[in-house]
Amino acid sequence: MNSNNRIEYLDIAKGIGIILVIIGHCISMKSYMGRFIYTFHMPLFFFIAGLCFNETRYTFSIFLTKRIRQLIVPCIFFTLLLCLGAEYIMGKHDFMNLDNHLPSTLWFIPILFLAEILFYVVCKLIKNDIIRITFIVSLGFAGYYLKKYNIDLPYSLTAVPVSMVFYGVGYYIKKYIGIENKIGKKNNIYIFILSVVSIILFLQFTKIRTDLHYNIFFHPIENYICAFIGIGGLFSISHLISIGSINIIKNFLLYCGKNTLVIMSIHLFYLNVYRHLIRPLIKNMEMLFYNSMEQIFMWTLVCFSIWLINRKFAWIIGK
Repeated sequence: MNSNNRIEYLDIAKGIGIILVIIGHCISMKSYMGRFIYTFHMPLFFFIAGLCFNETRYTFSIFLTKRIRQLIVPCIFFTLLLCLGAEYIMGKHDFMNLDNHLPSTLWFIPILFLAEILFYVVCKLIKNDIIRITFIVSLGFAGYYLKKYNIDLPYSLTAVPVSMVFYGVGYYIKKYIGIENKIGKKNNIYIFILSVVSIILFLQFTKIRTDLHYNIFFHPIENYICAFIGIGGLFSISHLISIGSINIIKNFLLYCGKNTLVIMSIHLFYLNVYRHLIRPLIKNMEMLFYNSMEQIFMWTLVCFSIWLINRKFAWIIGK
């Protein structure tokens, strides 16, 4: 989507999503809150990417070049940066592990790239929407069986089929329903409340566990339903924030939403630096103080990195 024609509530949704990613890395994935967040927070980004996709806007070569510049180049840069940082700051030899996985949360970037390129190819090769949708749904179940039979691929490539489902649903919602939120304030409140309650009930009465990074999608029907419920609820609250009057919250979420690539790439590295270097110095402090200092440390460095990259090195993120 053109940066000059952005839809505000989508940026807010991305902002909330990236904050949920950070929270997910600060708590146990097996905790109730962790399970709640993981049901939909990563599917959200593929869904939004699908909403913004338009196969008629570019030729394949232009689209490929554009996505390499916007995704692969940043991925290579942040991979080198994080490996060097881990080597010289924390004494970890992450370069030795690049043969099968990328550092930190960078797994997401090539998966998004592949999902976008493959979806473009599918759109060009399969013109019939029914056949195309059937093929995408089949990919979703193929991803489930890959995990069921313990078929693992390097760089989280087994997540591509499932990611394409969320990407495809986003695309078709835009195509047949539209990207603008026309539901109204009151109905958005009802949808948000219903979504939260529904996910809580799903978590209470099922054993849903979701993690796209490792293609953990053990109950595909329940997982997909729960993910789309969560995405719907998050979109509702995003729309409410976009039309609301609490500007400090809206502006912060917009800031995060417009800088998700940088935040996604480096926040976990800064958290790990804090835990490696600072935690031993304040290990006897109260947990609330420790967690507060961790967030201040991480957000300070993240915001500085965003400012530096946008002002001096915008080419790193394809601008």
